[in-house]
Amino acid sequence: MIKETDLLNYETGVAVSYAAKYNKMYSQFTSINVEIAEKAIPILESLLDLPDRFWVRVCPIKQKGTHGRYYNLHKLAEVDCRLNPISFLKALCHELIHAEQYKQDKLVSKLESNKKTVKWVNYWEGTLVNVEYRNQLWEIDAFTRQETLALEVMKRIPECFKDKQYFNMV
Repeated sequence: MIKETDLLNYETGVAVSYAAKYNKMYSQFTSINVEIAEKAIPILESLLDLPDRFWVRVCPIKQKGTHGRYYNLHKLAEVDCRLNPISFLKALCHELIHAEQYKQDKLVSKLESNKKTVKWVNYWEGTLVNVEYRNQLWEIDAFTRQETLALEVMKRIPECFKDKQYFNMV
């Protein structure tokens, strides 16, 4: 979620966490990743069917193995600031594909309850889905499409990827 201490750019829709901006341990790629987000968002808006207003938050994500996440209720994509620029762009594309899936009602999350539990459940194209992460159809869709989207964005903003060292990090 957007925090009080985040630095917000209302024009671009990019928020930067305080830790990403000022903690030296996290900030190696923060400035280039923020620039990539700010330049990639208009391109991705032209390539995807995205919500009218959404935020991208650049921040450290401490959950192991998680590079990004999308919160549909808040129209917020979070992407890990510690990723190298190419990995950051792929994660950004991946999360915004989820934004498109929600907007088009392909992916729907609902709070459901029974006598014992209350939990969020996911529906893909109207069908309840309860499988492990990599087998979820919305994840398969996002992983399949993120590479092509990232390559298209890289072609349109090559100045963000001029440092050849990034290509050795993929």
